[in-house]
Amino acid sequence: MRLKGKTALIAGAARNIGKAIALTYAREGADVILVAREARDALDATAKECEGLGVKVLPLLADVGDHAQVEDVVKQGLKRFDKVEVLVSVAAGASLTWLSFRAGRARRTPRPPS
Repeated sequence: MRLKGKTALIAGAARNIGKAIALTYAREGADVILVAREARDALDATAKECEGLGVKVLPLLADVGDHAQVEDVVKQGLKRFDKVEVLVSVAAGASLTWLSFRAGRARRTPRPPS
């Protein structure tokens, strides 16, 4: 339980590698905010598995390529957990919004140089 007391936001968490990452964080004790663009049933199934590992879970549908939706996800996550220390994104097909967590809100930041 190396991550007990931490909160992770995982985008692309409904299936495949995103689900595996979510379960790994939950197994290590992190509360998780699970985000998927669609696939509500798969997202809820992942959430149930994480809850079964004894952590708090917030499953949300959102498109991480849409800045307004990302802000809403972060606001809901902060309202529920008071903090987000980890951001993982394996969301496929999205033009990812780069985030900076400052003053309790997300904002777009320049993409780092390659």
